[in-house]
Amino acid sequence: MTPSRFLVLSLTFLGCRGPDNDKDDSGTDPGAPPIITVSLSPSSGVTPNETLTCTASVEDPDEHAVSTSFTWSVDGAAVDATETTELESALAGAFAGGQEVSCTALAEDETGLQSSASATTVVVNQAPEATDVVLDPDPVTTNTVLRAAVTASDADGDPTAVTWSWSVDGAVVQEGEDDSLDGATAFDKGQEIIATATVTDGTDTATVASAPVQVQNSPPTAPEVAITPGAPGAGEALVCGVTADAIDDDSDPLSYTVAWSVDGSAWGSGEDASDPDGEPETTTLEGDTVPAGTTTYGQSWTCTVTASDGEADGAAGTATVTLPDCAYGESEDCPGASCADILTAAGGSGLADGVYILEAGAVSGAPYEAWCLMDTGYDGGGWTLIATYASDGTTTWTYDARRLQDTDTRTVGSISAIEQDFKSPAYHDVLATEVLFLHAPSTIWASYAFDASSPTTLGQEVLDAGGPSTRRAGTGLAMVAGTLTAAGNLNETALYFNANDPDGSYPANTWGPTWNASFNNAVAFDDAANSSIGTESWVPDREINETEGGSGPVRGVGWAYATGDSVGPAGSGNDYLQAFTR
Repeated sequence: MTPSRFLVLSLTFLGCRGPDNDKDDSGTDPGAPPIITVSLSPSSGVTPNETLTCTASVEDPDEHAVSTSFTWSVDGAAVDATETTELESALAGAFAGGQEVSCTALAEDETGLQSSASATTVVVNQAPEATDVVLDPDPVTTNTVLRAAVTASDADGDPTAVTWSWSVDGAVVQEGEDDSLDGATAFDKGQEIIATATVTDGTDTATVASAPVQVQNSPPTAPEVAITPGAPGAGEALVCGVTADAIDDDSDPLSYTVAWSVDGSAWGSGEDASDPDGEPETTTLEGDTVPAGTTTYGQSWTCTVTASDGEADGAAGTATVTLPDCAYGESEDCPGASCADILTAAGGSGLADGVYILEAGAVSGAPYEAWCLMDTGYDGGGWTLIATYASDGTTTWTYDARRLQDTDTRTVGSISAIEQDFKSPAYHDVLATEVLFLHAPSTIWASYAFDASSPTTLGQEVLDAGGPSTRRAGTGLAMVAGTLTAAGNLNETALYFNANDPDGSYPANTWGPTWNASFNNAVAFDDAANSSIGTESWVPDREINETEGGSGPVRGVGWAYATGDSVGPAGSGNDYLQAFTR
């Protein structure tokens, strides 16, 4: 914009003569008034901070002595001169663009005759200056909030305002007073951004643009990582997995690299690999598995997973597990979660049957001793003994005390006498998906599977079965493995719970595990208590295996009476049925 510039020069001549043919009262001719002209410098293009000089030129026709005086005004309002001499007056600039500045000079001769002249100019506005636009941060990535700052000044001291125009790849995407641009919505990797600032003082403007910046690649974030198992035993395989993927703001496809270290030193990476020797295997991600048999007591293993988008690696996600300083399950410092976990930690074989230490549970409240069936001949081993139902002369597993089999968490007996009535804290503390029953002295056994997707306890299975109810043959839990066969009075090898005795005047209903056998009458579950763990509703305060059978085969030790494998006599301790879970 080009401001208007103009000079208004007005000359006013004032003279004073008396009446009667220009004579004064004495009749004398007073003569002519002084002649005065005025000029301003500069006469045009005056800036707000410039000093104006007003110069008077005076001539008296009568050659009288003449004196001069000056007055200044800005937009009609009188102001004081900065400096004045006989024929010059100066006014220092403190103006605003568009203001009108006037200087008037008055000349008076010694006779009192006067004349004056004025000069006027208009102050012009100076446009602001804008010299540089800086964008921050640098570099910029996809989700950066980019901010702009402009270097600007105004020679007139006028207040300035800035508006911004943001362009991405040459197209304007945002205009206004906002000095920031959010990459989450406005730009992507590889695009070019320019910010243009327009600075105004209210009258004139100045425009300056930033240097173009290109949106750089965003490295991926760190993935979330976990090692399984979280509490490994010596020799157990370790698998490093990504539990939450890395995030790439550019939506680039990602790949993962897995590296292992043991006790702070790289493992499985060539020349830098430390003992133990070996190389990782692959389960899901390349190199994500430390093979079984590699780890040992007291080691600390760390897996590091790094995501790459093909241009850059992101931050690493790490996970660490520390192996106990002792064998899993050998002491309270190294308790196992179950006998199966202890066997797995040892590589799945090679452990003896016997007492091991399991970790605290809701019932135990502290690490405790448990008896483990580690013999792999029993469907792979790793079975935790939870109960013994013995014909030992002790009344424990009665119908009146049937809550011991489901909600009553009391323990029974001693870990040192597992051939007698016994109930371990593991009965309620160790969740399982399988149960195994083993009869002694015959060593006949059978295993069964619960719902594999929902680990539970034998007690919960008993409680959920409800009853006692009439059970239909062929609807029980099918035997998975074992040496039990449907022989003698045993109709099938399936496992049932809480069965009614369907016939006779003396209902031998039962609670807990039972098997389908027929005795006096050829019906399923006839005298159900005979093939139970000893619980009988007909005489609810006794165990049938303590009283029935006399000196002959004992009843109520599972399937053994039906198959002819119990030996008796009742109460002798020769017969017992043990329950294990895994």
